[in-house]
Amino acid sequence: MRAVSSSSFLFASLLLATAFACGDASDAPPAKKSGLATRPSNKTCIPHDVAELHKAAQFQRAFPALTVDAPMFMAQAPGDATHYFVSERAGKLRRFTGDGADSEVVLDFSNTVNVDGEGGFLQFAFHPQFATNGTIFISYTKKSAGTPGLRSTIAKRVTADGGKTFGEEVELFSFEQPASNHNGGSLAFSKDGLLYVSFGDGGGTGNTYEHGQDTTTFFSKVLRIDVDGGSPYAVPPSNPFVAGGAPPEVYARGFRNPWRISVDRATGDLWVGDVGQGAWEEIDRVVSGANYGWPIREGRNCYGAATCDTTGLTDPVVDLSRDEARSITGGYVYRGTEVPEMAGRYVFGDFATGFVFSLDPALPAVYARVEAPNGGWSSFAEG
Repeated sequence: MRAVSSSSFLFASLLLATAFACGDASDAPPAKKSGLATRPSNKTCIPHDVAELHKAAQFQRAFPALTVDAPMFMAQAPGDATHYFVSERAGKLRRFTGDGADSEVVLDFSNTVNVDGEGGFLQFAFHPQFATNGTIFISYTKKSAGTPGLRSTIAKRVTADGGKTFGEEVELFSFEQPASNHNGGSLAFSKDGLLYVSFGDGGGTGNTYEHGQDTTTFFSKVLRIDVDGGSPYAVPPSNPFVAGGAPPEVYARGFRNPWRISVDRATGDLWVGDVGQGAWEEIDRVVSGANYGWPIREGRNCYGAATCDTTGLTDPVVDLSRDEARSITGGYVYRGTEVPEMAGRYVFGDFATGFVFSLDPALPAVYARVEAPNGGWSSFAEG
């Protein structure tokens, strides 16, 4: 579960200019660093010193007057730097400016949201042309008559007043969940305006419902749809399975519970944080048609067997052991200017351990980490 239960604590945010400001290296946690311990004699393989990538982070409260109940995600609408929107797990969307003192609920659909297990209002995404079409997309678990009564739902709503109020829901698609965990439910727009949507394996443990490598459903997948090309959407003709082999909406597969996806606004790369079973967490850079291996592998490691056939599987960018991460939360590639040393680094965190990590996509094995004061990262955000 990623919801932050405290009403007075906001999740990690890349809009913090001091998020990775240099500090005293002695403040960093003493636990094991990743990467090469010594420099190899080979002159073509030269690792960076982990301590120099970034030193102990300093964290500060971004919006001291803001009170949020179980915040799940936060974003600014495209073209509007004055307001932030933050979602609450129970099914509310808040809008605020400044320090958050003027926060107000602009959308409340809590009467239809099921928050059992890992359910709830999981994420939202503004249409890239929100300024002109006022459309927001939401991912949540809807109450249903089945068991456990969670129906994963992707829908849209439209505002005519810049986000002060929203109209009725229009559903794009939905399907029943067999259990109350591994719902996934992340959303992100590509640079060319297509919508990525992620879903987990349906819950349980150890691939209970055998969805990990199932090519017939939306479970364990990242989808890609064109929300402007049809009603309620169209399938992009460049999707990898339009000719068959999986539902045509599928972009990539083999995920356990992809919790938080993001698009690098400079390169267009799609990043995914995939929650592991019991030994390894992983970060993936997702490409069209790829299979990321669950439950054949957990990270780069065989799951449930001493050996496994890795033919056709795509390696994660990095996998982390249980010493460092137990419930990964994907983040963003930093493209800001206030912390130059972080430029181009992918920043992510862990819900259970509270660590925040960053890595250079060109040298991912030598990642850096810092220990945050509160942890429990439900999401990262960028302004």
